[in-house]
Amino acid sequence: MRELDFQLEPGVTRSFQERPSRNSSRNSRGSSLAKHGKKIRPSKSLVPSKPFAMAAPYASVSMRHIGLRARYCLSLCDRNEVAAALDCLRKMCSLSWPQIGVHSGLRLKKADENELPMQRPSFLDEGLTISYVRASDRFRIFGFRVGEVFHVLWFDSEHTIYPGG
Repeated sequence: MRELDFQLEPGVTRSFQERPSRNSSRNSRGSSLAKHGKKIRPSKSLVPSKPFAMAAPYASVSMRHIGLRARYCLSLCDRNEVAAALDCLRKMCSLSWPQIGVHSGLRLKKADENELPMQRPSFLDEGLTISYVRASDRFRIFGFRVGEVFHVLWFDSEHTIYPGG
C-alpha cells in the first residue's frame, strides 16, 4: 500500500493509504504520481474558505398556535395574501435572527400589547413578547419567539390588529 498526501488548505495536509487495485499486478508501469513524488490536491471548490466558522442558526417558523378558520387565519386570506405570507416566512427561514432584526423589508417590531384589540393568549408565558413582521404594505404576521423559532399567532392581511405598526 502507498501513502497519498492531500493538501486540504495551505498548511493542512492529510495522509491516506491507497488500497491496491485489482489490476495492480497487471499494471507494470506504476503510478506516475508515485514516481514523481507529486501530491494530489482537490480543486478549490472542495476547500472551504472558512472551514470551522459557525454561522448563526437560521430562524424557523411554527404555526402550531394558529386557530383554524379563526378571524386571523391564513386560510381566510386570498391567494395574493397567502403568497405574500409564504414569501415572508420563507425569507425569515433563510436568515438568522440578527439578520431578521435589521432586515429593512421584514421590519421586525415588538407589539404594544395594551393596544392590541384581543387578549394575550392564555398559553403565552408573561416573559414572551408578541412581535410582528411585515409581509406586504398592509399585511402583518404576529407571533412570538422562543429560541430560534417564530410561533405565528395571527395573519393580519387588513392591518387591523395593530394599525400603528
